[in-house]
Amino acid sequence: MTQTTETELRELRDLILGLREEMRVGFAEVRGEIQSSAANTDTKIAELRGEVKVIDERTKLGFWGFVGRAVVIALLISLFSAANKFVFNGGLGSLGL
Repeated sequence: MTQTTETELRELRDLILGLREEMRVGFAEVRGEIQSSAANTDTKIAELRGEVKVIDERTKLGFWGFVGRAVVIALLISLFSAANKFVFNGGLGSLGL
C-alpha cells in the first residue's frame, strides 16, 4: 500500500473545500432563482385576481338588475308577438282590440 504524504492530503483537503464552496454558490444561485420565480408567480397571481375582480364587477347583476332585464325581455317578447300577429293575421282586429 502506498503512503500518502502531507502534500497529497492538503491537496485533497483543498479540493474538498473548493467543491464545498462551489456547491454553496450553486445552491445560493438556485435559491435566488426560486425566490425570483416565486415573486414573479405572486405578481402574476395578483394581476389575475385584479382582472377577476374587474370581470366580476362588470358581470355583477344583483337582484334588481336581474328583475329589470327580465321585465325588458318580457316587454320585447310581447311586442314581437303582437307585431307578429298584426303582420301575419292582418290589422288591429287580430290583436283583440
